[in-house]
Amino acid sequence: MRKYTKKEINSLTMAVASGRTIAAWCAEKEIPADYVTQWLGAYPEFAARVNGAKNSTDQIQESLMVKKKTGRPKGSGSKYTPDREDRIIAWIESGKPLAEWARNEGLSVRIIYDWMAERESFASRFARARDIGYDAIAQQCMDIADTPQMGLTQTYEDGTVVSAREEDMVQHRKLQIDTRKWLLARWSPKKYSDRVVHAGDEDAPLTVVIAPPDAGL
Repeated sequence: MRKYTKKEINSLTMAVASGRTIAAWCAEKEIPADYVTQWLGAYPEFAARVNGAKNSTDQIQESLMVKKKTGRPKGSGSKYTPDREDRIIAWIESGKPLAEWARNEGLSVRIIYDWMAERESFASRFARARDIGYDAIAQQCMDIADTPQMGLTQTYEDGTVVSAREEDMVQHRKLQIDTRKWLLARWSPKKYSDRVVHAGDEDAPLTVVIAPPDAGL
């Protein structure tokens, strides 16, 4: 757990004092609500400032929608629903990262993996969605390669712009493609890696066949 910054505590206390919920602040700043829960428990000075802005610890807990279950704090907004499962599957199939979806919902990725651990069908759907998502990312590579991205290239001399021209940002597009290719090669090496396998593995074991001398090989 990282410690909060001075900027974060100032921003949060101002938000709470203005009547906003801590959950809304977390969503805006893309900070997991679990972080704030941990800061409240670990740093008395943090809790005191937030408590002073909200006037009571009970109100702080309510704004975070925190309840204790199995010894671990969870927000009431962390409940599994079939609709959330469907939206997660659609999101992953589009090639987008799970962490981004979780931030948008004010959840931690760990909670989503807990849902899958408790629901075998969800875990199976998620695994398949991952494979579909990899294909979506591969398609992104093709789209980026086929679509020029125009930008302004400037030439400087002694800190002064001496020329400027609009051109296709080829190196930028190359970086976008190479990054996706690098990730795909590690996430799904059998499908997207450039590595050539000369040895067997579980899925494609080597078979040694000893032919008789008169086999004509």
